[in-house]
Amino acid sequence: MTVEQPDEESIITYVVTYYHYFSKMKQETVQGKRIGKVVGIAMEDERMQRQYETLTSKMKQETVQGKRIGKVVGIAMEDERMQRQYETLTR
Repeated sequence: MTVEQPDEESIITYVVTYYHYFSKMKQETVQGKRIGKVVGIAMEDERMQRQYETLTSKMKQETVQGKRIGKVVGIAMEDERMQRQYETLTR
């Protein structure tokens, strides 16, 4: 029904309807941005966890290799010390 001169109540009803519609759209947009932000944080967290696991795995391997090298160096140093001690005693 089309009226040339709508009454004040009809105009207010239309304005309120538009207000609620656009307000709801804004709320949905804000909620969508919030969800996107949470998902982004979760993805960044997962990436950082993978990076941490990779780095700790490499560090563990280097530590194990370092211990092996350290043992060899320690044995070589002990042999050298014993050699000097022997040379000192035999002079």
